[in-house]
Amino acid sequence: MDTVNGRQWLWILLGVGLGYFVIALATSSLARAPSSHALAWRLAAWVTSFVVFTLHTRYERIRLRSSAAKAARHAAAAAGLGAFLVAMVALLRGGATPEHQGARALALVVFPLATMLPAFLVALSLAAAVWSDRRMAPKLTSVPPTAKNR
Repeated sequence: MDTVNGRQWLWILLGVGLGYFVIALATSSLARAPSSHALAWRLAAWVTSFVVFTLHTRYERIRLRSSAAKAARHAAAAAGLGAFLVAMVALLRGGATPEHQGARALALVVFPLATMLPAFLVALSLAAAVWSDRRMAPKLTSVPPTAKNR
């Protein structure tokens, strides 16, 4: 199911990681609005991100026929990319206070890693528990039975 050079998973990873970043920026902007319900927007970000995460893991596992570990690595990497981009924006928006610049730069490493580890564990459990048996996955390339070929 891979495209040329087997890199379809990489494009999906980049797109999903960028999607997490857009979700974070959009909902944080909406949460800062004067008459906003900040908690509701944060919850919307979590729910939307979880749906994207679950769909990404499912796509990797079923459509790309990735192993559970590979699907979990790709899903965790996408979450880490989104976290890195959010940390980058925080670093850029944080101002030029030199006493906090080192901590913000450290966040570029710590925040993605702190996101990737739990994301990997959750994706691995999703991929292993829900889609463990590939026979349960739909036959994407098979022809449905008809009266002629039964």
